[in-house]
Amino acid sequence: MSILDLPARVQALAAADRELFDRLFRVSVSEGRLRAPESMRGWLTERFGSAKAVERQTVVRLTNRWTLEEAVFNPLRSRRPRTAAAPAPPRADDDPLARPLELTPEDTFGRIGGAHCLTAANVAKAEAWHGLIVFLEPEPMAFTHESVLDCLETARRWWAAAHEADAEAAYPLLFWNCGAAAGASLAHAHVQVALARSRPFGGVERVRAAAEEYRARHSADYFRDLVRVHAALGCAVTLEGAALLASLTPAREREVMIVAPTIEEGLGEALYAALACYRDRLAVPAFNLCLFGPPLAVGDEGWQRFPFVARLVERGPSDVGAMELFAAAVVSHDPFELADTLTAALAVRP
Repeated sequence: MSILDLPARVQALAAADRELFDRLFRVSVSEGRLRAPESMRGWLTERFGSAKAVERQTVVRLTNRWTLEEAVFNPLRSRRPRTAAAPAPPRADDDPLARPLELTPEDTFGRIGGAHCLTAANVAKAEAWHGLIVFLEPEPMAFTHESVLDCLETARRWWAAAHEADAEAAYPLLFWNCGAAAGASLAHAHVQVALARSRPFGGVERVRAAAEEYRARHSADYFRDLVRVHAALGCAVTLEGAALLASLTPAREREVMIVAPTIEEGLGEALYAALACYRDRLAVPAFNLCLFGPPLAVGDEGWQRFPFVARLVERGPSDVGAMELFAAAVVSHDPFELADTLTAALAVRP
């Protein structure tokens, strides 16, 4: 199964699933054509397999009708030339996170420690409540099942402490920029946590508003139907109550979306499984992870039944350009291949 076969696969779905897909997504397929001069044909054959593969190429464009997230798929783009500067080797004396008690500030409510991590306040804040969770193991890709679950529990405790200190701070966010290509300013493994005041961050609010509008119009749960469509197409697996989706509208390469009812119900297991698949099966060198969920304060009907959602994407050299910033994500890797890899990885878990 390939993303290029998606229209045929959708037509082969049961009627109810096909109707649900059409309710959630819009798909279009087009053919790009060009004429290559004879002088280029040797290079095209070496790079893309043949000149013919480039002269007629299929492009699939897939749009989420509700969030307006959009991805454009063309497998040929994974073979295009790229340049990347070699990262500078880290200096041994340039790691303040190696001695967080001495070289990082703490939040006004103090530090929160786990078995594998410790919190610090963020020096340059993106929100009034913005902190770090510093792993005791400095190597970012050396995370373990225990350290990932411990990090998630530490984040939950940090959010609770920040909310207790400031009742208006209620909207949780966690993000991990792992690797220089993912925007990490420090090589030492660390996660960032924030608790937005008064209203959620804009990207989170866009998803919440889409889910609320979907429920109002169709009397159905947006996330439940999103998982069902991915499952019908073979792009979802479940683990202890959480769903892992090989996203059909990825923001970047190989996006895995995790949907869990609460932070305690399968989220940690699914998160570790996805991260381990990235590292051990796909050899992903850098990634971005974002996690958000309903507010800590109750009472807003717009957040009714809103789950915890994690989004994980691969990052590499030169993977963001103007089109990605202002129009649509342009993606090389096939989500159906990612789904197969996720399924195989979960099948061999102890």
